[in-house]
Amino acid sequence: MENKSPYNKSILEYDVSPLIQAAAILAAVLLFIVGAKLIAMTGWVAIDAGTPWLVACSFTLLYIIFNSVLSLSAVDQNKYWVQSLISYVLVCVGGGVLAYVFSGAGMSEVGGYKVIYVVFTMGYILLLIITRSMRKIVNYAEKQDDRLRGEE
Repeated sequence: MENKSPYNKSILEYDVSPLIQAAAILAAVLLFIVGAKLIAMTGWVAIDAGTPWLVACSFTLLYIIFNSVLSLSAVDQNKYWVQSLISYVLVCVGGGVLAYVFSGAGMSEVGGYKVIYVVFTMGYILLLIITRSMRKIVNYAEKQDDRLRGEE
């Protein structure tokens, strides 16, 4: 008897739109930046102008990882890619706007965040290509296995 509990579901069985992922990431960026500002206001910790940019970059990386993994379960890979790239731009721009608003400093004023975003973008595209290639290879191997077994 198979357990149908939702807690035993693989991450590859979830079909989450990249736009929803981006919205969740931007909400988390806002929550963490506001939380950091509130903690700084209490005087327990001092934060600099780079902290909001660090939060935005960290959550951008989190989006890259989760989006790439969840791309394996997408039914229509082309549609998922388009939505993913649009969502990635929204995460970068939205996170940058939030970081700028809360820090009062631009990306070039607080450190090497331009380079980080460029590296993240190249890495993200490469990771999407790798996951898509993996999926095609696995699908091809499954078809060949079925053909060899005569189950086609």
